[in-house]
Amino acid sequence: MGKRQSEKKSAAGQNHIYAETAASDSSPAGEVYFSAISELTPDLIFSFNSQGELLFSNPAGNQVLAEEQSQFSNPAFGKKIFTAVMENRDYEQIIEAGKSAYRISGVITDSEKAVLVYGREVPRDVSLKAELNRSNQLLELLTNAQKEFVIKDRGKAGFDLLLNGLLKVTESEYGFIGEVFYKADGSPYLKSHSITNIAWNQETRDFYDQHAAQGMEFHNLNTLFGSVMVTGDIVIANNPYQDPRRGGLPHGHPALNAFLGVPMFRDDLMIGMYGIANRPGGYNNEIIEFLKPFTATCSQLILAYQAIQQKKKAEDELRESEVKYRNIVETAQEGICTINPEGILSYVNERLAVMLGYTVAEMTGAPLSQFLDNEIKSEAEKYFPVKNNTLSEKIEIKLLRKDGSNIYVSVSAGQIHNEKGKVISVLGMISDITEKKISEEALRKERAFLDQIIERSPEPTAILDYDDKILRVNERFREFFGYTSEEIEGRQINSVIVPAHLRDQAEEYTMQATSGNSINADTIRMKKDGSLIDVELSAAPVVLEGRQVGIIAIYKNITERKRIVTELIESKEKVEQELLLSQARREGMFQMALDAIITVDKKGDIVDFNPAAERIFGYTQQEVTGRELSQFIVPAEYREAHQKGMERYMSTGEAHVLNKRIEMTAMRSDGSEFPAELAITAIGTREDPLFTAYIRDITESKRIRQAMQENLEKEKALSQLKSRFIATTSHEFRTPLTSIYSSSELLEHYGENWPAEKKKYHLKKMQRLVTHLKGMLNDVLLIERVESGNVHFDPFPLNIAEYCNDLIEEFEHNKLETISLQQEISCLRQEYLVDEKLFGQIIRNLLSNAFKYSPDGGTVKFSLKADDRSIEISVADQGIGISEQDIPHLFERFFRGENTAGIEGTGLGLPIVKNAVDMHGGTIHVASTVGHGSVFTVTLPARNK
Repeated sequence: MGKRQSEKKSAAGQNHIYAETAASDSSPAGEVYFSAISELTPDLIFSFNSQGELLFSNPAGNQVLAEEQSQFSNPAFGKKIFTAVMENRDYEQIIEAGKSAYRISGVITDSEKAVLVYGREVPRDVSLKAELNRSNQLLELLTNAQKEFVIKDRGKAGFDLLLNGLLKVTESEYGFIGEVFYKADGSPYLKSHSITNIAWNQETRDFYDQHAAQGMEFHNLNTLFGSVMVTGDIVIANNPYQDPRRGGLPHGHPALNAFLGVPMFRDDLMIGMYGIANRPGGYNNEIIEFLKPFTATCSQLILAYQAIQQKKKAEDELRESEVKYRNIVETAQEGICTINPEGILSYVNERLAVMLGYTVAEMTGAPLSQFLDNEIKSEAEKYFPVKNNTLSEKIEIKLLRKDGSNIYVSVSAGQIHNEKGKVISVLGMISDITEKKISEEALRKERAFLDQIIERSPEPTAILDYDDKILRVNERFREFFGYTSEEIEGRQINSVIVPAHLRDQAEEYTMQATSGNSINADTIRMKKDGSLIDVELSAAPVVLEGRQVGIIAIYKNITERKRIVTELIESKEKVEQELLLSQARREGMFQMALDAIITVDKKGDIVDFNPAAERIFGYTQQEVTGRELSQFIVPAEYREAHQKGMERYMSTGEAHVLNKRIEMTAMRSDGSEFPAELAITAIGTREDPLFTAYIRDITESKRIRQAMQENLEKEKALSQLKSRFIATTSHEFRTPLTSIYSSSELLEHYGENWPAEKKKYHLKKMQRLVTHLKGMLNDVLLIERVESGNVHFDPFPLNIAEYCNDLIEEFEHNKLETISLQQEISCLRQEYLVDEKLFGQIIRNLLSNAFKYSPDGGTVKFSLKADDRSIEISVADQGIGISEQDIPHLFERFFRGENTAGIEGTGLGLPIVKNAVDMHGGTIHVASTVGHGSVFTVTLPARNK
């Protein structure tokens, strides 16, 4: 038989075997296992029927059949084998075929209509008896395991059978067979398909019982079997305890005396491995060679197991998908149906049946035309295209209910094709839109009615959406504003007819209307030609079927009304103005006077009390009218004299205060007294006179006079200060200028003959004097800036300890060698919030004064202490000291103590210090003894911000 013919018979035979096994208890899983094993195994697999006909051969068998002298293709041989296997299920023999010898064994199929024959090549020079003794157990093991997989569909049991048989034929104590999986990072791990129970305590026994059935996972690669997975090589360890690849065993684990680990591959990918342990005498290459058929068969079974697991998973997912989508279809709110090419409903869900008033059984199998309205029956193919390879768009049509009534539905139809692209059915999605149609019709009528109202409105009217876009305007609107419908509809009304300065107001109106409120307001709008016009705006939300759908805005021209109202307002204002002028003329200065005007009768009771009097004295007119004047505005010590004067006038007509201007003391409602200027006139008859008093509060004028006097004194003091400044600065500037001039003349006349050191001395002296003059000038300018308010407080985080150290280094560099400086600096924090310039002025001026007034050999002590509450700066010297009478004047500009004669200075340093301390919100304290020195202590708050 030729190779092509044998391959053809192989395929036919395989289908026949599947048919045979399907008739019994075989399964799709068995088919997958058989297909995988037969394709991959190097063993021969044949199938013969009772007539000896070859029903099937695998690829390995096909190669043998292609040999000319192969007896496997002989029907007589096939019939002989069939009979032998049927009579002896343990049949086994070695035969020669071509150049090779094979050990063959047979298995009866479940239908007993055919036998499967397995053949494995053996060396020709080995006797039958020796070969049988060597491989009988292994062949039987592999045959039985394959039967478990192929015929009985017992994959797990097949692995257990393989492992138990493997341990038996290799005389090993325990072992495992497992599949290799890979993590996301590519590292392998093992999951067992069969593993020996070697539990040594209750904990490991429980663990085995819980996990052995579904497979145990092993991730530790630092083991003997891990070395197999990492390297892909066979591992033999006949002295495991000395093997560096060994990872160690848990306490109580059975002894490991020898180990063999064998990987299994498909192409270059490791798919599994098996491991066995404790074979007497250990393991060697001979046992590995002996187990090659086992390795190949085990690999095939793992691949077959993978295939069946994948198929089962796909079948499970398919079942879940079918259940899921069936539930979706059955619970959908839309009606769903399928229509076959003959126009018959092949499926209807419950929702569609209820929608049309039928049961599912009544509709299934019925023609689609039965449920179509007469108007569209002839166009069924247009809506449900089962013949043409087209798709219909979503449409709205009428269907017939069982009771003959119509139902409006929305239909979406899609075609279902077979693998050749032919339409086999149409899927229809049907939604009941009857209520929507009824609502749309009612809405259409309402809108038509509303359109008529709008169009017939005598006022300009517009319909807007909630984005202020114009949906519709009436003819009156178009005439009034000068636009056509095409020009204005679809645009935002605020950008068309609202002037720019009123758009914020218009937006507010829109927000009120969209919130359900009505608007009625006078405003201004703009025509197409840019002219502005006064309108009355009435706006309200438009509600249809209880739902706000837009805004209606009505504009009424109120230009004429505004003109009339303006004229009325102007006329009213004119009348009111004349009335006010008339009242002013009648009341005179009474109400408008800045002075208090009080009128009393002959008894001294108050008749009039003007607003100025209310303001000055703190009483209201209602409080004092009709009550005695003296009890309210005359201090208690003057009331008796006031009363006597009234009595004297009434009895004699003599008055000392009438028609005169006098100063007096008056009293407010709170009891406070103030100076006042008084003038009194009498009107009426002597028997019934009225006395009007004009009273002016002269508190402010007296204050001004006092202030003028004080300013005069200040001017005198300032004049003295200027004189002192001129005297001081002229002296302070004259001395260094004289020295500079003298040094410059000496350099001019004798500099060429002087040595370099002497010239350097005079130049340094001139530079020092210039620096001194610059410092004095800066002090004068700084004081001027302070007086004019141009010095600002600008605090910033500063490392004050480091800052003070830098200043002290500067002073130590420039100080006289005969004066020593001691310092003590202690800061809780590194940085404090201070104004760096002002802070520097404090330190520099205090240190400068300390050095200036210290004697030769004296010591200046500087201390800086800062914590979370305050910054304390102390500068102490052993100088001339300050007299007690001079201390209060230390911080006055240009002031110098009585004992400072002959010591240079401007009297500005300490005022600058005082200003800097004040701007920081701090204090400065002076302690001094004449002849013993002074201590200046500055305390500043430790600011946080």
